[in-house]
Amino acid sequence: PGESDEAFNNTLNLMRDAELGRVHVFPFSLRKGTLAERLYKDQELDNSIKSQRVNKAIALGDKLLNNFAERFINSELDVLIEQLDDDKNIMSGHAESFLEVEIKNNFKDLKNKLVKVKIKSFNNNKLEGVLI
Repeated sequence: PGESDEAFNNTLNLMRDAELGRVHVFPFSLRKGTLAERLYKDQELDNSIKSQRVNKAIALGDKLLNNFAERFINSELDVLIEQLDDDKNIMSGHAESFLEVEIKNNFKDLKNKLVKVKIKSFNNNKLEGVLI
């Protein structure tokens, strides 16, 4: 509530400086009958300002995620396989970096196994690779 332009820009700068790999963004909203309503009702920002700031922070978060993920292209990662999608012939899981990784399945049941994967690309917020 009442976040100044300077404070918002400081937040964006902190996101850049920390090179965050993933962010979760949402606007503050007052709830009737809460302590926050009593403390901050006179400091509520206009919804259009909140919307613009949310969009800016999400866009920066997407760019930072892309930058973070691209560091892993052409590297080998250990991936814990969590899901098998036989219809798409894909298995997926997470690397130690917490990024989701998709691998062509080759009809192997590797669910709940740790596998070595060569990362080839980053698309749709997921690393894509092949089994080594």
